[in-house]
Amino acid sequence: MPTYAFQRRRYWLQPNTTTTSDPTGLGLRAAQHPLLGAVIHHPETGEVILTGRLSHTTHPWLTDHAVAGVVLFPGTGFLDLVIRAADEVGATVIEELILTTPLVLPPTPQHRSKYSSTPPTKPANTR
Repeated sequence: MPTYAFQRRRYWLQPNTTTTSDPTGLGLRAAQHPLLGAVIHHPETGEVILTGRLSHTTHPWLTDHAVAGVVLFPGTGFLDLVIRAADEVGATVIEELILTTPLVLPPTPQHRSKYSSTPPTKPANTR
């Protein structure tokens, strides 16, 4: 609080929406991927969670993929995320990828995303 008379000014801190935070400060591992921020390995289930934020400010090319004026996340972006998740769990083959619903990116500054994968019971392509 200022020590002088009240001047009707706000001094609230504004969140920084232009940069992403370092996930290692939260005990997470960085994803080393332009669309993903962190990788989380669930200790009990073995599930691998990849999380990130999609933003028009940090990824301006996303606005180039619009259908009827609505910005959609491109199918190649999904494929890139699936390949990264497969690498994380040791899978070497992606047999099929079906996109049934488009991911509409709202005009708000960012969209949070989470992708999870479970490791295969035995490594892919092994006998």
